[in-house]
Amino acid sequence: MPNTDFMYAWQAGGPPEHKYEHKFTDLKFIASKPGSFPGIFALDQDIHGTEDLAGLRIGVVPRVSSNWIWTYALLNDAWDIYDKVKLVTCPTPNHGLEKILNGEIDATMWGFFLMETIEGNGFSTRPGMDAFEGKRINWINVSLEDVAKINRANPWKMGRVVMAKGSLRAEGPKALDPEKDIGLAEFSVAICGWDSTDDDVVYELLKFLDAKSSLWPEFSGGRPMNLARMSRFPGLIEDMVHPAALKYYREKGMDIGKQVKLHRMN
Repeated sequence: MPNTDFMYAWQAGGPPEHKYEHKFTDLKFIASKPGSFPGIFALDQDIHGTEDLAGLRIGVVPRVSSNWIWTYALLNDAWDIYDKVKLVTCPTPNHGLEKILNGEIDATMWGFFLMETIEGNGFSTRPGMDAFEGKRINWINVSLEDVAKINRANPWKMGRVVMAKGSLRAEGPKALDPEKDIGLAEFSVAICGWDSTDDDVVYELLKFLDAKSSLWPEFSGGRPMNLARMSRFPGLIEDMVHPAALKYYREKGMDIGKQVKLHRMN
């Protein structure tokens, strides 16, 4: 479950088209999964920062989705350009790729994953970017200040990671690599259950995930995972954690609610 939905479900909140009418405080966190890091990019060499996006067409996902909440927060709360751009709905990110290549939009969103390879930590991306071979992509930086603005304006919280120049470890065009270090905002996802979910089931599930955490990269495109990462979720407090999961984390010395660092993954 994305952290946007989790926090809105707990507080009976959210935008009108994505609103939780009642509080679901019996919804419980069990463990984080490897998150993704969406970014907004343009092909036009004159588009380098948020100030260059005013009046332009930006490909966005449909409104009734967690990705839309993330996109709105970035455009409105962080960059204050929501009312200054033209939003073009793209059913999937791949439609955004098609539209930007066809000149129908000026910028669009795409997602990355932090991964581990024999070359060290880096980023991978979903298939679909081969058509950008030979093109220069300009990624719009998400700053620490941008993330702080979003976190002040919303009950859910966002993390941030830096995609350093040359850090892309994906198959595909090297044009994707940023020309300089670029900030990306994290989209966090967790495995959740209910108060009524059997304690033994939750405890054994978490124990299994912990014991087999070294296998995560093999099944998740190289994305790493360990117990420290599993126990961290932006905005999480102990009351939101399933009792059996909390018991396991405490036994392993993990502190729920420990701040998620915004400048890098750790």
